[in-house]
Amino acid sequence: MAVTGLTLTAMGQGSLLATWGTTLGGTPTFYILVNGELVGTTTAQEWLIAGRAGEQVVVEVFDASGYTATAVPSSGLTLCWYDLAAASSYRIDRWSGTAWVETARVAAEKWFYVWRTGELEDGSAERWRVVPLGADGSSEGEAVEFKRVVVRRPDAPAVDYAYDDETGKVTVSAS
Repeated sequence: MAVTGLTLTAMGQGSLLATWGTTLGGTPTFYILVNGELVGTTTAQEWLIAGRAGEQVVVEVFDASGYTATAVPSSGLTLCWYDLAAASSYRIDRWSGTAWVETARVAAEKWFYVWRTGELEDGSAERWRVVPLGADGSSEGEAVEFKRVVVRRPDAPAVDYAYDDETGKVTVSAS
C-alpha cells in the first residue's frame, strides 16, 4: 500500500482532519472509508470528516492498488463493531418479531469489523445484533444492537425538457 502516515487531527465539534502521505508519484486517487463505508475519493492528501463530539470512527485511506470497490445494497444496513479480547467469534442475529434468529458467524481475527446485510424491505423496522462468543460458543459479554427503519430513496421524477435556441430557455414538464 502506498498510503503512509495517516494522521487524524481534531478540528472541533467532533470533526476530524485526516492527512496522509504517499509513496506513489503523480496524482493518485485516494479512497476514504469511515466505519467501513466509502465516503469519498480525492487526489489531495487530506479529507475533512464531519462527526459528532464523542463519536468513535474508524478512518481508512487506500490508493487504487489497495481498495476494491464492493456493491452495497441501497437499502441494506452496515453493522460495525470493535473486537472484544475474550471473543473467538461473533454471531449476527436478526429479530424475527418474536425471537432472535442467527444469520451469520464471523471469526474474531481483526480489531474492527464491518458486516453488511442484504437488501432490506422498504418500510421495514429492522433490529440486528452482534453477540460476542467464547471458544465454547457461549456469550462473552454484551451484545451490540442495531436498529433502523428502512426508507427507500424515492425514484427520480419522470420529466421531459425542451430547449429553445432563440430564447435560451429550458422548459421542464412532467412526463
